[in-house]
Amino acid sequence: MGVSNPPVLQPGRNCWRLDHADRVAFLIDAASYFDAFYRAALRAERSIVIVSWDIDTRTKLLRGEPTRDFPDELGQFLRALLRRKRRLKIHILNWDFAMIYAWERQWMPMTPLGWQPHRRLEYELNDQCPLGGCQHEKLVVIDDTVAFIGGMDLTKNRWDTPEHAVDNPLRVDPGGARYAPFHDVHAVVAGDVARSLGDLARSKWEAVTGRRLAAPPRRVASELWPESVAPDLQDLQVGLARTRPAWNGEAEIREIERLYRDAIASAERWVMLETQYFTARAIGEALHARLSSVPTPEVVCVTRQNSDGWLEAHTMDVLRARLVRRLRASPQSHRFRIYCPTVPGLRDGECIGVHSKVLIVDDDLVTIGSANASNRSMGLDTECNVVVESRGDQRVRDGIARLRHRLLGEHLGETPDRVEETERRRGSVIASIAELAGGSRQLCDCDCDVTPDVEHMVPDAAIIDPERPVDSVALWKVFARAPEHRRASRGVWAVVSLLSVMVLLAAAWRWGPLKDMIDMDAFAGLVGSLRIWPDGVLLLLGAFVVGGLLAVPVTLLIGVTAAVLGPILGFAVSLGGSLASALTTFALGRWLGRGLVRRLGGSALGRVSRRLAANGLLAVIFMRVVPLAPFSVVNLAAGASRIGTGPFVLGTILGMSPGIFLAVLFIDRLAAAIMSPDPATFAAVLVIGIGGWVGAAYLVRRMQRADRQEVMADEDRAISAG
Repeated sequence: MGVSNPPVLQPGRNCWRLDHADRVAFLIDAASYFDAFYRAALRAERSIVIVSWDIDTRTKLLRGEPTRDFPDELGQFLRALLRRKRRLKIHILNWDFAMIYAWERQWMPMTPLGWQPHRRLEYELNDQCPLGGCQHEKLVVIDDTVAFIGGMDLTKNRWDTPEHAVDNPLRVDPGGARYAPFHDVHAVVAGDVARSLGDLARSKWEAVTGRRLAAPPRRVASELWPESVAPDLQDLQVGLARTRPAWNGEAEIREIERLYRDAIASAERWVMLETQYFTARAIGEALHARLSSVPTPEVVCVTRQNSDGWLEAHTMDVLRARLVRRLRASPQSHRFRIYCPTVPGLRDGECIGVHSKVLIVDDDLVTIGSANASNRSMGLDTECNVVVESRGDQRVRDGIARLRHRLLGEHLGETPDRVEETERRRGSVIASIAELAGGSRQLCDCDCDVTPDVEHMVPDAAIIDPERPVDSVALWKVFARAPEHRRASRGVWAVVSLLSVMVLLAAAWRWGPLKDMIDMDAFAGLVGSLRIWPDGVLLLLGAFVVGGLLAVPVTLLIGVTAAVLGPILGFAVSLGGSLASALTTFALGRWLGRGLVRRLGGSALGRVSRRLAANGLLAVIFMRVVPLAPFSVVNLAAGASRIGTGPFVLGTILGMSPGIFLAVLFIDRLAAAIMSPDPATFAAVLVIGIGGWVGAAYLVRRMQRADRQEVMADEDRAISAG
């Protein structure tokens, strides 16, 4: 790209607006962002609007500094601001998160009680998202004059410094537990662009609450700009690009996807990405096209080595491996590298958590925001990025180049000047990284391979990392379609295979090496003590209640209870615990209201809510026998749908009793088969297991038929109405 090339940014195509920015600064890592936010917020007079994917009131903004007059914990800090500034109003719009994230989030912000009540602080949850989608923006707008935008939320486990020292005592969560190094990038902007981001935040607030917030009076940028931040650029035009799915009457917006495509297509020398995920089909196609053409730019991707947990390792990592394999098969694949940063002293299984979302092309364009290089960020989640393009302005090119050298210098343990000098001499980003390798901090080649068994487990990206909202009816067809004969036979063989494994385990327990590893008499004694120890039974009942609040699968709790207490007492405690758990989450759904059902989203759960409200007892029994959603979700939806408590309790007892009885009987016979293997016990397990499997298949078929009939009825009603 050169000064003669046409600009990439085109409002209405790959960006929403082009706005003037008085100042722009790039903030690398959360220590700098949290400090800058703290200082700017201290100067707020009328308005602070926060739009977030996650927020935690316990987030400590400043660390390792002398005590200030103001608190540095987020929740207390905002309340102190409200006490000092009588005209200030704070509005927080947080994503009404899915239950899958319950383990890693602060629960209290789910309700207004999470923020100590204050008439000038409003906290709302955004449940206006399609099935599987989320509000992913990370925006803070202060007095419509200064705004923060990028990859970081004001939440836990984000704070770190560019050193990423493994044993930094300040990098701890609100409970004081250490977490691994974390890397991210944010931007702070001032001027007209901040007013546009304020407009975006207010439009989202209105869509959720039905109330339009008034825009505050504009102020001079220097009055709000954090004094600790030196601007990287001044007096320039910047763009804003968005992603918004087609849902609930709103048109689809894919500006960020087009921006990535257009920017990569314009690349002549190099493309550099920093991204948490690297799975987007559109980005892969654009990069493959450039790696198949001449001249070919260098493509450098910086990401994390390890995924955050088992689920991502078995989903997003597989999609990344497929994309990387395709790029490595490109005609000019020697000009493609994917790296992960490392620092000395990382523990086994740890890596620097690269969370940034940055694209830099030829030092002529940089975009920073909330959008990952993933399919969902291109079309399913709501996203917002800021874009800086040089348009032939050398001072802007120098500012973008300086950011790139800072990022590479951080990862390589070198100064930006050293990176710049090496790159100028070698004429290659890849060659410069290779020359500067060898220190304690490095960019290592990222091993993106996955094992064949994991590869074969993962379906197409359309389910795991969808580009557009997933239709709930289509999703049901994927996961609950009537099994073909071939698939049914596979299920029978799965049961037979399970029994074969049980035979081998039983032999190992009785005659093999496992015999000496566990003392069976001691284990039997423990089980016996729990059976006669009332506190043990109460503990299990409490586990059901807590497990329901944390969305732990109820079948897992039933299995543990049956294994500990045996079939008779196990059945009674499992049924009692399930009922206690159901009533607890039912009451929570009743308190939270219908907004919760809207958050769960999709026509499938909408039909669940209607069935529960309209059909009462029979609907509850049906949902217990053949659940359309997890146990806790059904309870919450039932509470929100205003079904009576009596029908809910009776339906839960009648619907769950047969299943619990079969489960505890199966667990008891399974334990007997392992402890004392003989043909009779294995036959009992076989009968119970296959009988339950066939019965479940029959009920699924019946439910499918009823579900299809209701879908057709919904379509007929829609056609009649319009």
